[in-house]
Amino acid sequence: MKARGLIAFSTDTVYGIAENTNAREDHPPGPIGECGRSKAAMEARLEEICAERRPPPAAFRPGMILGHGRQGVLERLFRLARRNQPAPIFGKGNNFFQVVAAEDCARAVSSAFERDFSSIRELSRTPRSGS
Repeated sequence: MKARGLIAFSTDTVYGIAENTNAREDHPPGPIGECGRSKAAMEARLEEICAERRPPPAAFRPGMILGHGRQGVLERLFRLARRNQPAPIFGKGNNFFQVVAAEDCARAVSSAFERDFSSIRELSRTPRSGS
């Protein structure tokens, strides 16, 4: 079976700290942390490998994905709050975070395959959260 397209799960941390509250797809990259840097490198390599591919690969960059077993940083923050301990903050502490359900991510990817990727490209162009 020939693949109809490729969607790579990335992260909105490839944008770094947004210049305003909405980082768009064309926002200059400034990856944060190891995860952001590795995903930015993955995206760059994917573009290089698939430069002539049609449709071109799409990078899906959700923020914080929540779902069964996917509490991540929130679980750690909840634990600190329950213990009445200080929680770390990012930047000045006035950041906005995009939170999305794992099920919604799955629906977005499924929809992209049904619509020849136009829906995932639209989703990739929606505003992102920053500081």
